[in-house]
Amino acid sequence: MLVKYYAKCREVCGVWIWANKPKLGGFGKIVEMDESHFAGTQKYGKGQVLGVDPWQDWHKWVFGLSLRGSQDCVLKTVDSSRSRPIVVPLINQNCADGTIFCSDGWKAYVDLPDHIELEDTSIFAVNHSKNYVDPESGAHTQSIERLWRDCKNYLPRYGLKPKHLDSYLSAYMWFRYVKQRKLDLLRHFLICSAACHAPTLSRLPDATNAQIPQFSPLKVKRAIPNDDDFLLISIESLKLYINLERYPNYLLIHFTPGCPSCSTLRWKMGA
Repeated sequence: MLVKYYAKCREVCGVWIWANKPKLGGFGKIVEMDESHFAGTQKYGKGQVLGVDPWQDWHKWVFGLSLRGSQDCVLKTVDSSRSRPIVVPLINQNCADGTIFCSDGWKAYVDLPDHIELEDTSIFAVNHSKNYVDPESGAHTQSIERLWRDCKNYLPRYGLKPKHLDSYLSAYMWFRYVKQRKLDLLRHFLICSAACHAPTLSRLPDATNAQIPQFSPLKVKRAIPNDDDFLLISIESLKLYINLERYPNYLLIHFTPGCPSCSTLRWKMGA
């Protein structure tokens, strides 16, 4: 049961973050992008897997975008080919015009500005087989490499099923979003939960209604003959709501003509 509640919380975080996440980058801002191999199978075919491998190609690799100097990021499982037709739509959807991209030398990023819909973008690559920081441009992907380490530490060490990986990645994005803005964790989760699962009942459940005492209709009479502006209400039907000492038998209420709240009260009293 606890596992199901935890999964439901991840679902709330995931639905909210994908609907409300800001676009990364912008003019003068650097976005690092990279792909990482996640647990479940050997990397580059090395190592031995016993039995049937439950991890499909689209679960083995994750494509990431990280705004340098910020906790905001985008993480999404992708096919193991990590080809340009796969990563370009994710870049178009999650980045802003004018972004400066930093990446490794993966072939899908070659001449990237010519293949994306964003305007005024540029890309600087670093060849990791030679340097971690490009000696000429200063480009590096150290921020997103740190993100991969933290993200994998966030995942459960044992028993992670392939179908749940995206939900964990989305929840991790949500946690970084909250941390970046220094929001109260519980309060923001409740706000997200209310936004994702709005109340569907227009009345209380029957089981709850059965526990609420039933009150008799209010007894109302005129304080002044032929004058509906002043009404006397029997205290008996109100004594469970309020405690009045001044009027032992009746409560005097004045209605202002044209006042919506007074009209509502008069209607509720049956006057």
